Amino acid sequence: MRAREEIQKRKAISERNRRIAGLGSAAALTGLAMWGQDMMSMLGDLTGLPIEEVDFAVYFMACFLVVHTVLPKSYRA
Repeated sequence: MRAREEIQKRKAISERNRRIAGLGSAAALTGLAMWGQDMMSMLGDLTGLPIEEVDFAVYFMACFLVVHTVLPKSYRA
């Protein structure tokens, strides 16, 4: 009985640690997306290329990665 309680406690701690790591990853990915968007804008200003048209794709990929990282697998069917 005691061993089962210990296993359940460790699973809960492990799940909490995964959520915290996912939240940290989401924050890092969001920061990188913002920094990348600024870099793309600067590149567009320097080269004159139509880089603003690619911004939507960058934001979509960043949001997808954040959601994929943060949501537990049980929600991703």
